[in-house]
Amino acid sequence: FSTPLPFAALVLRAAAIREGETVLEPSAGTGALATFAARAGATLLLNEIDPFRQRLLRAVFGGEVTGHDGEHIDDLLQSTVLPDVVVMNPPFASSVDRSRDKHIAAKHLVAAAKRLAPGGRLVAIMPPGFTPERDAAHWSRACGLLTPRLALTMPGQVYRKLGTSVETQLMVFDKVQEGGEMIRATLFDLDEALPFVDAVAATRTEMSPAQRVEAIPHARPTVRSSVPRKTAAGVITAPTARANAVRPLSFTSLQTPRNNMPISDIYARYRPQRIEIADAQEHPTPLVESIAMASVAPPMPSNTGRDDLRLPARLIEEGHLSEAQLETIIMAHDAHGRDLPGRFAIDDDQTKLTRADDDPDARAYRLGYFLGDGTGCGKGRECAGLILVNWLAGRRKAIWVSKSATLIEDAIRDWTDLGGSPADIQPLSKWKPDQPVPMGDGILFVTYATLRSAGKCGTTRLSQILDWMGEDFEGVLAFDEAHAMQNAAGSEQGRGGKPSQQGLAGLRLQLAAPRARVFYISATGATSVHNLAYAARLGLWGQGPEYPFPSRESFVSAMEAGGVAAMEVVARDLKTLGLYTARALSFDGVEYDVLEHALTPAQIEVYDAYAGAFRTIHHNLEAALTATGVNDASGETNASAARASAKSRFESTKQRFFNHLLMGMKAPSIIRAIEDDLAAGKACVIQVVSTGESLLKRRLETMDPEDELVEGALTPRDYVLSGVPDNT
Repeated sequence: FSTPLPFAALVLRAAAIREGETVLEPSAGTGALATFAARAGATLLLNEIDPFRQRLLRAVFGGEVTGHDGEHIDDLLQSTVLPDVVVMNPPFASSVDRSRDKHIAAKHLVAAAKRLAPGGRLVAIMPPGFTPERDAAHWSRACGLLTPRLALTMPGQVYRKLGTSVETQLMVFDKVQEGGEMIRATLFDLDEALPFVDAVAATRTEMSPAQRVEAIPHARPTVRSSVPRKTAAGVITAPTARANAVRPLSFTSLQTPRNNMPISDIYARYRPQRIEIADAQEHPTPLVESIAMASVAPPMPSNTGRDDLRLPARLIEEGHLSEAQLETIIMAHDAHGRDLPGRFAIDDDQTKLTRADDDPDARAYRLGYFLGDGTGCGKGRECAGLILVNWLAGRRKAIWVSKSATLIEDAIRDWTDLGGSPADIQPLSKWKPDQPVPMGDGILFVTYATLRSAGKCGTTRLSQILDWMGEDFEGVLAFDEAHAMQNAAGSEQGRGGKPSQQGLAGLRLQLAAPRARVFYISATGATSVHNLAYAARLGLWGQGPEYPFPSRESFVSAMEAGGVAAMEVVARDLKTLGLYTARALSFDGVEYDVLEHALTPAQIEVYDAYAGAFRTIHHNLEAALTATGVNDASGETNASAARASAKSRFESTKQRFFNHLLMGMKAPSIIRAIEDDLAAGKACVIQVVSTGESLLKRRLETMDPEDELVEGALTPRDYVLSGVPDNT
């Protein structure tokens, strides 16, 4: 919705613009805010993504009007000018691709805050949900960039003439280091806002904005408040901006490797064997390494590129990245400073390298690194840490490939835990295959399934990614759950002889970016040869005496012949070369017990009743297949694929139904055990195998946006009614 003129006047009054200052409006709309900024004598920097409104703004104000997505305004603006003031009324619910995003206004604000000059002021009209209580993550991110001054909740009647009655907030932020008080109040009309606005206008700093400094992910201090949302005027104390100084990741190389002592016949306690990292904290849970892996040590890291090894001091000193995780970052950074022996050309299929040292068009390929840590070691945090090191070194584009689209939430969590912004990570699926990716700097999140797909016009996702990366891409190319690319080379033993399209897509991406910093991540990396056949950047095969195998196919054949023992040798050799790490959580001292639940007569009766019901459904399924022509009258099938699909769907639904039913029956015993343990002063960690998220999502999709979810219980009955297996 456009900004009502009285509200626009109030926004500009709070901005306290001085003549000659540059004012940015990232979502300029019809120009209501820009009009008052121009009257104040400002130089306008206008952006509006809608083409019609762009033309309108050019006709009214003259000059250039950019058409970028305001969510990425700092990345996309080509101008080097840093605005002294930002005034904005961002979208509240929809992103540029028209998908619903309740955090979109906050993302626009954070992007604009990055562009704002130090010492500048940002005034925004925001949704009522942008508060420290209701959106802690984005609020903390904003407060890492800005100091909040004022938050006035405005009544819905302000927008009534424009067809809505949603409440809004008038918010004022300054990009200064010192802390201060933020005033919060709920008002009943615009007139009540004037005293607050005039007071905050008088506080605007006189300092001249400095030149723009290097932008890095900031700390995310939390603003706590006991002030309720509906209140008269209240005061919040904003935090003093936390120093987030970047320091070198200092370490001392150990000439004699540390001897990690065995704790059993299988495992040895893990500590970094070759380096001592200054101020690093031990991993919160003890780590172990197999005896075989502990028997060899990695090389001492070289000094190549050591100046690029920098991280915010608090991440090291406060243990946000543990000693073991920092070691991975150091070793991966060191590996990425080296190249595969020789220079290479790519074959026509874009899946194999051919050594061509004398070819002037041949390229040098950077070595990769393989992280094989088990569950709980923090592989995602290590990946985010490696990306952050490169981000701070100026390499602010990265690719994060993963197995599932839902894992983007884990990636965002790991990135924001290190101080990054959620807006830095964007899914490739946000854009159609034939569209260029408009994001400038950032982390592009891609799934393996998306990587191998193509658009209707024939444009592949791979080419779309490569266009965004650019020809000289040197950022991190992370393959999380890298075993999803297994069987990239096929097999010479008959079974699985044809390479997988997913594996080939991963190979093509690696080989198309010779200077990328490839980072493989898989807890099952060395358990099967197929889980290493895609690892083209580890130097396991190639032409020349420097390589142990002449081709990927010969490597796969040799490993299949040698079995697990051969894979163990490969893993140890990779560790001695500084290209592989594999650790696991220690379960030393852990005890196991079985909690038995005795079914009650009533539960047995319920189970038997459902078993009978499914028997009836199964009988009716056969009748339905006959009625639809899948089976003939004699019971023989006319369409085996359709019959198999129907049977599979039925059996899957039945299995999930009874899993859900039995889990519900066991719940009372589990709850009693938890209560007993809590009473004994113990902590309880519960693993939820099935959350019912897919059922809930389907139920929400059938509702109108205005409806309320009156009945929140999701029961096994939903499986039968939907006939769709749960995918959670």
